Amino acid sequence: MNRAVPLPHPHSTVSLRPAGVRSRRALGRRAAAVAASGVLAGCGLPVSTTSQPAHSKEPVTLEYLTTLNARQNENHQALIVDAFAQANAPHKVTIVAGDSTYTKLKTLLAGGTPPDVTWWAYPEAYLAKLIQEVTSYVKRDRYNVGVFSKVLFDDLATWRGRILGLPSQSGGNWPILPYNRQLFAEAGVAEPPARWDDSRWNAQGWLDALQKTTRRGQDGGVASFGMSQIPPGAISLHWAKMWKGAWLSDDFKTITCDSPQMVEAMEYLVGLGGRHQVMATPARLMEAFGSNNAEQAFLTGKVAMYPTFGGGTFAIAQAVKAQNLPLAYAPLPAMKTSYSGQQYDPNGIPVGAKHPEESWALIRWLADTPNWAISRATTPARADHFDAWGKEVYPGIASQVRLDVYRDSLRAAGKIDPLFLLPTFRDMHSTHIVPAINRFYAGATDVAATLQGLKPVLQAMLPTELPS
Repeated sequence: MNRAVPLPHPHSTVSLRPAGVRSRRALGRRAAAVAASGVLAGCGLPVSTTSQPAHSKEPVTLEYLTTLNARQNENHQALIVDAFAQANAPHKVTIVAGDSTYTKLKTLLAGGTPPDVTWWAYPEAYLAKLIQEVTSYVKRDRYNVGVFSKVLFDDLATWRGRILGLPSQSGGNWPILPYNRQLFAEAGVAEPPARWDDSRWNAQGWLDALQKTTRRGQDGGVASFGMSQIPPGAISLHWAKMWKGAWLSDDFKTITCDSPQMVEAMEYLVGLGGRHQVMATPARLMEAFGSNNAEQAFLTGKVAMYPTFGGGTFAIAQAVKAQNLPLAYAPLPAMKTSYSGQQYDPNGIPVGAKHPEESWALIRWLADTPNWAISRATTPARADHFDAWGKEVYPGIASQVRLDVYRDSLRAAGKIDPLFLLPTFRDMHSTHIVPAINRFYAGATDVAATLQGLKPVLQAMLPTELPS
């Protein structure tokens, strides 16, 4: 999917391709069968608690503020609504359409009608006083948060020791690197290693593969590019970390975008599209192939590697199943360190929620089953959920696409750029960082000078105080 959406969680919206898509009725039947199996209703997978929270004896219908993608429009009733009711009787859940900018949540809170649970319970929401911490519930129920990736959980589900929610999926802006096995073979290039710590798959090794898979046809025109453009969200949140740099210091006090690591990272990026011409911008895709759709270019063998967000990988699974395309997953190249741009999406309890005990029960249920990840086709937040998830989303093709690389991306996950955790991140990102990234992609700017110019602008936008 070729979408310049800067923020990570809308990236989880899945692109559904016409080829191989089940009918609406068939998809609903399959979801009902999966939910009825007992495994996904919470009976067959190990849960991570030793005690259950107290439930009200009176039935409660919880309002879950979230967003559904096209796949979930067909299956959420069976996989989420019915499955939760079965496992948590007499309580039920209903879906309330939300958004990724917290606009709907703010409106509901201002009107005195908060939902019971909200998706995207990040530090940003906590710092804006939209959600409450759930630390007391975790401690009371001795909930084992060790089932999650520590680095991702600490980064995205906590704030300075306070637990804000539990994740129901992972994915992020750039968790793995899909590639075309046939294009690698035709170019005489060895396929990327399947291990995240393989030292051969580094900045130089990646560039070599990109150069060799960027090829021209007999007519002199471009036959394939090494890769399509890396999404802006991956650049702002993960790219610098791959080079041991960051936009912001860990203490949230100093913009560090002018550091040597940042300059090196962005100069390498500029070189991919400029000096080496191995990265296809949308304009180059349009010029070469008559369409600027990067996803289509990858699925039709016109780019060898396709940097995409977590939700975009489902289109690849569909294409492999329906058309037996030679596509697989590779680790991200280790620039200065091995790193996956994975991300957690926690669920939390809004301020003023009227049924906090039952809200906590829903949050736990979403975290303790792979239902949400299966329904949305984004990856689960827990490695022990991958097998159940893979059987539903990658039936019969897990080894073909090297799905273990995706599973291992949770262990390879690194810290997100601290800038993302700030309540001012959205304004900083859309107003200043994305335009700078676009200039980098255009190759028409001095990298060091641009980063030096950004520093005082972003520094002025840092919050003066953050809760301890």
